[in-house]
Amino acid sequence: MILRNKDSILNTLILLHESSFNFQLTGSHFFGGAIPGSDVDFYTEDTWATRDFLKKLNFVQLNDGIVYDDRSITYVYRYSPTKGDGCNMAKHIDVQLIHPSYIVVKDMAQKALYRKFGGRGLIGDKQTHNELWNDAMLEAGLRGK
Repeated sequence: MILRNKDSILNTLILLHESSFNFQLTGSHFFGGAIPGSDVDFYTEDTWATRDFLKKLNFVQLNDGIVYDDRSITYVYRYSPTKGDGCNMAKHIDVQLIHPSYIVVKDMAQKALYRKFGGRGLIGDKQTHNELWNDAMLEAGLRGK
């Protein structure tokens, strides 16, 4: 049984960190530009064990394709605190599950984007972010072969 303290977002982040899975921070908290209440984004390799672990933490699978335009992502799971949990850190946590054949490419793309934008945040709106990621994934995939 997983115990939740008053700030369940913080507790869930600790459980992700202490798990045996490799959750990589991404999004505004990784690249810079996070504001109070920003969601927290991670990615990790998609396995049955990862999915089972996230479900035990009360993450729910989002509908396919509604969050990110990225073919490396097989599923997105979200944890949202229940009403009254007293969360003041973030509105929710999203975990992108990455197809195993793309995980190295995703890592390379994130490192390339960080070298270019790290600490300042990615430029533009969500559409621009998607285009930046897609370009970085393409470039990383070509370099990774």
